Amino acid sequence: MTWYWGFGGSFTTWDYGIAGLDNYYEVGVSGVLGLDYSFDDIPLNLSVDWAPTFVLLDSWDSTGSYNRFRGGYGALTARYILKR
Repeated sequence: MTWYWGFGGSFTTWDYGIAGLDNYYEVGVSGVLGLDYSFDDIPLNLSVDWAPTFVLLDSWDSTGSYNRFRGGYGALTARYILKR
């Protein structure tokens, strides 16, 4: 089992399909904290990570009057190992 961490830039975009809420984007800085595990018997790797993001720029509110911290980003991953 291995812990990992890192950071980098992020760009997020989506379209709600509702007038006034279309073509939303965020630009920010993200961190990543995760745990990774590879099985010895089978070619499978599992990981879980958390990616908190601090939004620097967005298309909705340029005044910054809402919470710019996003703590709900992350992932659960299962990977098949092709070669060891």
